[in-house]
Amino acid sequence: MARANQVQAAGLTDPDQCAKHLQLAMRCNQAAETAAGAERGVRAIWEQRAELNRLAGNETDALTLLEKASKVALRVDRDYFMLGHKYAMEGNFRKALPLLQEATRQNPRNFAAWFVRGNCHFEMVQDAQAVGCFNVCVGLQPNFHWAWYNRGLAYARQRNLQQAQADFRHTIELQPEVAKLYVSRARIALELKEPKDAIQDLDKALDLGAPAYAYFLRARARMAAGDKAGAKADHAKGLQEEPNDEKSCVEQGLALVNTDPKRALAAFDKALEINRALSRVCRIRPPSFPTNSTKTRNRKRCWTKPWPGIPIPFWFAPVGVSCWHGAASARPHIAMPPRHSCLTRSR
Repeated sequence: MARANQVQAAGLTDPDQCAKHLQLAMRCNQAAETAAGAERGVRAIWEQRAELNRLAGNETDALTLLEKASKVALRVDRDYFMLGHKYAMEGNFRKALPLLQEATRQNPRNFAAWFVRGNCHFEMVQDAQAVGCFNVCVGLQPNFHWAWYNRGLAYARQRNLQQAQADFRHTIELQPEVAKLYVSRARIALELKEPKDAIQDLDKALDLGAPAYAYFLRARARMAAGDKAGAKADHAKGLQEEPNDEKSCVEQGLALVNTDPKRALAAFDKALEINRALSRVCRIRPPSFPTNSTKTRNRKRCWTKPWPGIPIPFWFAPVGVSCWHGAASARPHIAMPPRHSCLTRSR
């Protein structure tokens, strides 16, 4: 909760609302210290409090707290996990990983540490290590569907599509009402040249409220299945929708590149507005569009290659690197899993 309010405060321009969220975050931070025990300070808690003071403009207090935090020794696995988790939430995966490795070494049954460690490996494109961590997770908590889902993402990026499909299938069995699970399985079906299965999954995803990018994906599936009229209708529907997430903005921009470059550029800009860390859009979005349509098509082909052998529309995002508190993330493209009761609160 402290992290959730901290993230919201950092993104607000209204000083009153910012102060309100900082006060809530500070109360949650103090409650966390009480729960941890006053006799043994937790470095992650004090570092967070220093950041809250910095956001509130109390630079002197922030520096004092940082100095205090630096003197705290890490002792038990929870200390290593909380600090590693904090760094992972900030996107500093290289700094987080050694701490999470020590947490899992001290307590091999620390599910939360294995899960966040797996996501750090995934973010660093260390897919074999990520799969290993998620293997432990599904062994410790076999009913926690996000562990199966994230392992499926790692398998997909390894081009181990059959294993990815099996993991997504099991994820849906555990949690059948989440739209993005069907979208991910549909992408695998398209890769495996099973367009009819992809269409069925995307129908279900759209019924569950999937964003506009699902229309573009279903258009490709219908085209692959030979349904040109259906593909055209889905493509038009995707263009009519007002995208509110970065994936839909990018898909819409790609669809408009050859016909309406200005609107395509606006879509890419909106994607960056939603998520400034979306480096994929930075690679896709050129500084300006050439006026010649042939040059536009050629340039579009060379803008980006997200992963070797995977086409541009193949969107995947891991779940839970920065979300163990059910909090809004500083990295909006990472989905939030529900709070899990076995976790120590510090996606």
